[in-house]
Amino acid sequence: MISAKVALIRDELEQRVLLSAVTDAPTLPELTVAMQHQLRDVYELGQRLGNRPGTFIKLGDSHSSNEFGSLKDLGRAGYHPALFGLAGQPELIDVWAKYLQPISGGNSFSRNSTAAIPGGTSTLGVSRFQAEFAAVRPTVAFLQFGHNDMAYRVPGEQFAANLRLMIGWLKANGTIPVLVTSNKVALGALEIVDPQVIQINQIQLDVAAEAQIPLLNLMPAIEPLPIRGLDSTLVHLNQSPFGGGDFSPSGLQFGDNVRNLAILEMLNWIERFVVQSPKISSGRVDGAATSSISLQPGQSVVALGSDSGEPPLVTLHDSATQQPIASLQPYAVSVQGGVNVASGDVNGDGVDDLVTVPASNAAAHVRIFSGRDGADLGGFLPFDASFTGGATLALADLDGDGRDEIIIGAGAGGGPVVKVVDAATGQTRATRFVFESTFGGGVQVSAGDADGDGRDEVFAMPIRKGGPVLVVLESATLTERSRGFVADANLRIAWNLATGDTDADGRVEAIISPGIGGGPVVSVVDVGTFQVRTQWFADDPVARNGVRVAFRAASEYTGGGYAADTRGEYVVVSQVTTQTTLRRFRADASGGPGELLEARAVRLSPHFGAMPIAVS
Repeated sequence: MISAKVALIRDELEQRVLLSAVTDAPTLPELTVAMQHQLRDVYELGQRLGNRPGTFIKLGDSHSSNEFGSLKDLGRAGYHPALFGLAGQPELIDVWAKYLQPISGGNSFSRNSTAAIPGGTSTLGVSRFQAEFAAVRPTVAFLQFGHNDMAYRVPGEQFAANLRLMIGWLKANGTIPVLVTSNKVALGALEIVDPQVIQINQIQLDVAAEAQIPLLNLMPAIEPLPIRGLDSTLVHLNQSPFGGGDFSPSGLQFGDNVRNLAILEMLNWIERFVVQSPKISSGRVDGAATSSISLQPGQSVVALGSDSGEPPLVTLHDSATQQPIASLQPYAVSVQGGVNVASGDVNGDGVDDLVTVPASNAAAHVRIFSGRDGADLGGFLPFDASFTGGATLALADLDGDGRDEIIIGAGAGGGPVVKVVDAATGQTRATRFVFESTFGGGVQVSAGDADGDGRDEVFAMPIRKGGPVLVVLESATLTERSRGFVADANLRIAWNLATGDTDADGRVEAIISPGIGGGPVVSVVDVGTFQVRTQWFADDPVARNGVRVAFRAASEYTGGGYAADTRGEYVVVSQVTTQTTLRRFRADASGGPGELLEARAVRLSPHFGAMPIAVS
């Protein structure tokens, strides 16, 4: 927790009583069928991945740390809760004993978490939680952030985004996340007032409901205690003289003791309703899981896939609010070669759907999910199942029937094949080798109207090894129309390819950017002449992690308020050190980057590649 001596500046907060659902929420969550199904799926996934039964981790600030919190007392040698008030509650004694499993640093109660940092915000938690997970491989994770996010004025939307990121990653790795609300502090301590605490706890309630995970609501249990259960800091919870494991009537007059008992009750809740519940068949294919996908006709979103070395997640961000709104795990968590993603209307219902494919190190299993409700619309293997190089993909309505076709490029290690596939049937409509048959560097694909005739063409480019050659193909038969170098022919780095009508003349340009090993240079190329029209750095020029770009025409974007202006926007994802940043630039009159509309961190990760991206 941050020192009270630190000078803090806070915005004025309206002094009024906030009516908030979190003030009425129970301490332990109410179980729903949807929550039980999801938590059971997460638990079973964790057991398959080797997560340890009887273990949990603590993520948060000083309240979760051994320096200030007393949960460690439950794990010390010689302690037994039956001697401290729980003799009549054998189920809590049993769950306490189960979670004494030895781990590095003692047991789950006594371990000094590397992701429970005094003074830490949820943003710091995002950078630390994966290492703590790796050290323990837990079944459960308690996330208790909030006080420092309030003190340091972390915006509510960023706080929510940080929670969503950690929750999504934990679920994808088979760990049950539990959000824990913040207690109220003494009036004015750290310049935090009650309405702020209610607001940040409301965010946690909303995120927990959205993610279908438990919320441990400490407010109603701790607030009635003498002096709000606070110690002399007026921020941290006080403890019984007999330690944090004293659950006698007198011990439960102290804040930390009430909190620790609530932790035991939450673990018992998980044992009863998740671990020991009858096995539930999820009906999901290939380890997939979805989270509340519900898009509207014309709604504009940014879809971010995972990079190589990460769990196979796709996250949707609303373009108008700039917030994460849903997540998708299209493959088993063991598929960690990255996930390529495209968005478009494949079933003609007026709502953009999501199509995914592993980027590498897995069979190219294309999967299709409804943007309207997240329903599984099927999938197919465009190549032999023995090929495990993944694929790239793009969507475009190549025949004008109001439904997008799926364009597939073989990943590295396969032949240089491009295919057009009917999304409804999985049948191949056209196929073409676009480079020499011996070339094994993989093929990037995209699509767009190259000549202004109202029909899209297909574009192809090597993923790596082959040099910066752009190939333009007719859509119906994939007959080659033209090809040319779009950068120095001697460059043999990895490449990314996108298209967009950057200057609003009715014809698309190719948007070329380097992959890993190249700088964050974006090149806009005339597809008729193969000449670079404009070139610019999307991030620190010294970075060598590549950059990914998508372009959205103004006519496709409902959240920008462009009015009659026809200019679109570039959506750029780049990574410097461990931070992935999403930037949106409004295109200027010549098609180059103009006004910076948005810049925000979307991921903190030890992996060094920019995330796959799609826009709609």
